[in-house]
Amino acid sequence: FKLIGPEETHKILDFFYESLGEDMTIDCMYLARHGNQDNGDNGVYVVPWHIDDYFTAEITLNDNYDGGDVLHLTGDGAQKTDARTGTGTAHGPDIVHSITPNTNGAKYMLILKHHVDRPDKEGVIRISKEMINQLTKAEE
Repeated sequence: FKLIGPEETHKILDFFYESLGEDMTIDCMYLARHGNQDNGDNGVYVVPWHIDDYFTAEITLNDNYDGGDVLHLTGDGAQKTDARTGTGTAHGPDIVHSITPNTNGAKYMLILKHHVDRPDKEGVIRISKEMINQLTKAEE
C-alpha cells in the first residue's frame, strides 16, 4: 500500500471489483514471474488450456519479454488479451484460458484472486474495499 500509494492501490482494487463484482473479496494476492526461471524448463513457461476454481484479475507489470500471451477461449475462438504494461484482464471460474510459451525474458504480473470454495478461516485475510478505505484514512 505504501509502496505505490493509495491512489494507485485504489485503481488496482477498482479494476478487480468493477470487473468481477463489488461483493467480492480478495483472498489471495501475489506477484507472478513467468519465464526465465532455473527450474529445468530452459526458462520457458506455458500453461495449457484450463479453468480455475476462483475469480482472478491479472495486471501486467512489464513488457520486456516475448511470448507469455494469455488466451481466452470465446465463441469466436482463442482471443489474445492486451498485455501492455499496466493493462489487466479479469475472469471468473467459467472461462477457459491458457498461457502461450514464454520464449524470451520474464513476464511479471500482479495476481488478485477470490476463491469461491474457500470459506472464511483462520489465517486467510480477505481484502475488501472498506479495509483499503480505512487504511487510506489512517495514512492521512
